[in-house]
Amino acid sequence: VVLGDRGKTVIVTFGSGPAGAPARGAGGPSTDGRNGLAPLGFLLPRALVPEVMAAASEAGDLMAAEFVRTDGPRFSDDVTSPVDTEMEILLRDRLVALFPARFVGEEQGAFAATANGFCWVVDPHDGTRAFLEGKRGSAVSVALLRDGIPVLGVVSAPLSPGRRPD
Repeated sequence: VVLGDRGKTVIVTFGSGPAGAPARGAGGPSTDGRNGLAPLGFLLPRALVPEVMAAASEAGDLMAAEFVRTDGPRFSDDVTSPVDTEMEILLRDRLVALFPARFVGEEQGAFAATANGFCWVVDPHDGTRAFLEGKRGSAVSVALLRDGIPVLGVVSAPLSPGRRPD
């Protein structure tokens, strides 16, 4: 599924169980109702999509602002930038508040949560080296796994090579 988000293209995918069966746990226990989400399982990721897209877009805005800094993007070494960690912290805070789950990030590693079978997996800034060289094409990548199976994925590219958000 490809959805537009304020002029940016965001790729959203939904996983399934073996041979296209609904994700494991469909129809399982309900959430606490705090987010008004459907019962856990295949419907849960769909309910999260708008907020996950917004979080990825917000992280992408940090990336875009860093790219156009007067003195260029900040860097820690030739493969990392402080904005990478800033983006990951923003995503971790937003995603875990949206749906509590374990969190594994490219920059800061894993953060434990109450065991519920779900895990956020995030690369907040895929393409950092090229970004630091002044090249466009970096992306924000977010996935939600359930029992190790991807059930949701969002990729946002705020700095496409075509000079506009993608």
